Amino acid sequence: MPNVERPYKTLGYPVVPILFILVAIWLVINLIVTSPVESLIGLVLIALGLLVYFFFKRRRITEGPQSEDEGSELWSDAIVEPMT
Repeated sequence: MPNVERPYKTLGYPVVPILFILVAIWLVINLIVTSPVESLIGLVLIALGLLVYFFFKRRRITEGPQSEDEGSELWSDAIVEPMT
């Protein structure tokens, strides 16, 4: 489908996206070199977040789809009062 008309075009494509990717890679490498301890902590936090994400994603797939009403009972008792 390379010849299909696109409804949206990026200004400066493909130079701008490539430039962004190169700058992002440079930033990551620079942070790892200049702040290795903080970078390692950040990478560990990202890895833990990915583990949690995939755990709950897999758990949701095995349990099957949930209805839209499920979980709404948590908010049905909430009382919202205007601030004075």
